[in-house]
Amino acid sequence: MKIVSNVAALMACALCGTLIAEGTALAAEPTSAAMATPGIWQKHRYTFVFMGFTSTYSCDGLADQLERLLIVAGARADAQSRPGACASTYGRPDKFARAELTFHTLVPVADAKVTDGEPGLGIWRPVELRISSPRELLNGDCELIEQFRNNVLPLLTTRNIDDHTTCVPHQESGSVIDLKFETFAAAPGAPALAPPVMPAPTVFAYPKQGQSKEQQAKDRSECNAAAASQSGFDPAQPVATPDAASRRATYEGALESCLGARGYSVK
Repeated sequence: MKIVSNVAALMACALCGTLIAEGTALAAEPTSAAMATPGIWQKHRYTFVFMGFTSTYSCDGLADQLERLLIVAGARADAQSRPGACASTYGRPDKFARAELTFHTLVPVADAKVTDGEPGLGIWRPVELRISSPRELLNGDCELIEQFRNNVLPLLTTRNIDDHTTCVPHQESGSVIDLKFETFAAAPGAPALAPPVMPAPTVFAYPKQGQSKEQQAKDRSECNAAAASQSGFDPAQPVATPDAASRRATYEGALESCLGARGYSVK
């Protein structure tokens, strides 16, 4: 969910109208994209296990709330939060609800420890987490905000954290959600910077032992997975990183060896 406030825009428009009416020339404000700085998208995977005294979540409910928080906190819009391995079924509270998080965060190029991620343009923007901001955030989510702050927020690029969140165990009344920070996130309206792509590897395999189409598909899938794991090269996303050529060669060699061992002629 993307939270956007129109108050500042409305005030700005009202001010513009007043100045124009008085005949005052206005200089154009720079756009967010114009003020953006280059960054690198970095991928994260995290297993979130909720342990609280006051609230209990279903695994799907926890996953939904965490996905909202990720987007608001600056993760890329394709962030995913899926129910983890839980004892309770869909929609039923689980004492140890868990969610599997997969998301990308933007890091300024100067601060990036990994340089082969996808490029992007980012700006620093303020974030405030409090009751009803985002709209679905309630008093009972206080402990969730504490754990999100401690375990997930360090994975994002933030600064100027101002936290006054206070959770009262075993009761919702008296709990306060008050967490403010700045996050380095994608610049609104910034053009997408697609990473350069190299041609996908092509390895042709011909069955020498009369393997059925089903067996061929199974062998190809398993050998693809083994070669990708061994080389660190993803044939579905052949991005042209500095070491991509070497990884691709390792991938193709591993794939050919795997298919050859299973009775295929490889070219």
